[in-house]
Amino acid sequence: MSSLTDGDSMFNNCSSLRTFTSDLSSLTNGILMFHSCDNLNTFASDLSSLTIGMNMFHSCDNLTTFSSDLSSLTNGSGMYHRCKLDAKSVANIITFLPTNESQGTITIGIGITNTDEAKQAFAEECYCDSWEELKQDFTDKNWGVEWQFNGPASYSLRDPRPSTAVFAKLVEVIMPTDVKNHKPHYAYTSQDGTKFYNIHWYHDSNTNNEGYDYFESLEEAIGAYGVIPKQ
Repeated sequence: MSSLTDGDSMFNNCSSLRTFTSDLSSLTNGILMFHSCDNLNTFASDLSSLTIGMNMFHSCDNLTTFSSDLSSLTNGSGMYHRCKLDAKSVANIITFLPTNESQGTITIGIGITNTDEAKQAFAEECYCDSWEELKQDFTDKNWGVEWQFNGPASYSLRDPRPSTAVFAKLVEVIMPTDVKNHKPHYAYTSQDGTKFYNIHWYHDSNTNNEGYDYFESLEEAIGAYGVIPKQ
């Protein structure tokens, strides 16, 4: 594994994978590498050469612990989509992300609900005084973060009902005509099943949300775009 450079879709849908600690020190392309490894909860490998992390841990719904070097990363779009990273993991990401000349993008799903109380407590665990300071730490390194709050749905009087409002964008996926080519990931189809889409969404960001629509929930976005989940 220490010589691997391209891990595109390598462990895609490997539901038996729970932890991963192998040496990936030469890996540069991690696109969809652990996509939908829904039982993966801990990742601790050398990723110091990784440049492309697009959708690398997309739909790893139980990933909470991440402790890897990301000092070469240039693209983290969708990287931790639907994950539930803890504060220690996010602090690790802040530490290792390089400072960009032009703004990079990274998607980070964390294990809290979208309430001021939860965000404040999470920021303090990341050694920040406030949620805004935590976001500013990424801004200072020229990273635009798409935050997803994927924590438990339960709430109490102390932790009021979380907001589920999202910023969303419908993106069509074009399938290759050559059957030998790897088919790209998609999560939605048109009503007649002839077109394929992904919905890029997040709850909060340190960017201006340009190009995204605002909805009260992801379900509202799906209805407004007229797509249906992939079967």
